Amino acid sequence: PCTCRSGEIHASTRTHTRTRLKNFYILSSEEEEEREREREVTQRRKNASTNTHIFKTRMAKYYPDIAKGAKDLFTGALSYENKFSLDAKPISGGSISASIKNADTPTGTLTTSYVVDAITGEVELSKSGFSKGTVKYNAKDSTTQATVSSLSNPLDGLKLSNSTLIGQVGVKSEITKQLKGTLSACYVSGPGAMGVETAISKAGGIGATSFAAQCKVGDVMYSAKTTMKLDAYQVAAVNGVGAGETVGVAVDGKAGGDVKASLAYAKKLGGGHSVKCVVVNPVKKSFDPVVSANFVTSVLPKTTTTVAVQVDKALKYKYGVQLATKA
Repeated sequence: PCTCRSGEIHASTRTHTRTRLKNFYILSSEEEEEREREREVTQRRKNASTNTHIFKTRMAKYYPDIAKGAKDLFTGALSYENKFSLDAKPISGGSISASIKNADTPTGTLTTSYVVDAITGEVELSKSGFSKGTVKYNAKDSTTQATVSSLSNPLDGLKLSNSTLIGQVGVKSEITKQLKGTLSACYVSGPGAMGVETAISKAGGIGATSFAAQCKVGDVMYSAKTTMKLDAYQVAAVNGVGAGETVGVAVDGKAGGDVKASLAYAKKLGGGHSVKCVVVNPVKKSFDPVVSANFVTSVLPKTTTTVAVQVDKALKYKYGVQLATKA
């Protein structure tokens, strides 16, 4: 028989309960601290990756995607025309886009599109009337598009294009009624991609051909582009140096020794703002730079405003302002 008194049993039970609760709180606190450390590590990894940079260096799927990070950094959002665009989706599956540019002699387009399952239809109108019509069909690994630029003679302006992924190879083709077009292929393996693009025609066969390749090493995306005749080339490196910061360097050359070096820096400031500066200088003894810069802001409601300016050594300049509103 038990010789313990009831009070002793209750006191012992309360002591064990408090101990268990204390251990629970300690463990819960330690687990929460561990989770917080894991979240910080994950966030640092995200910040170190290219996903948080202004110009994402994603791997290419098709030939035009190769060196796209360099193209976006050195020339993207550096337009020197004044333009206003408005995008709206008044009904489910439907959208309307309107754009106006050049205040002195304004021109504009009105585009309407509608999506039904995997099919998208689009019509573009300009000041002179019908501009073009497009029907696009999206399959799992393939997109086919037909475009006409005339209603009176639709076959004359007919253009067919297709993009297809076959394993690690992305193939793009474009052909017109006159049997003129382009054909390209891109092969992706691990961190690298390489591709070739050639112009084709019924009359001339294979025409101008170009090659491109890129490879990601750490946070740096290296890329190179050239032509079959070696009359033009570009070698570039784009590096995500931190969260929202990107730097890049490139060398572009053409036949006749026209070689230029470019240095670019872009930074996302937060709050929908970003800045970019690109300096281009001929590779020769003289210092003759051309500086381009932009500022992108979302200070206006539902509107992205881009201001771009370019100035050379002689202080000749040009600028442009673009407003893009989404209703």
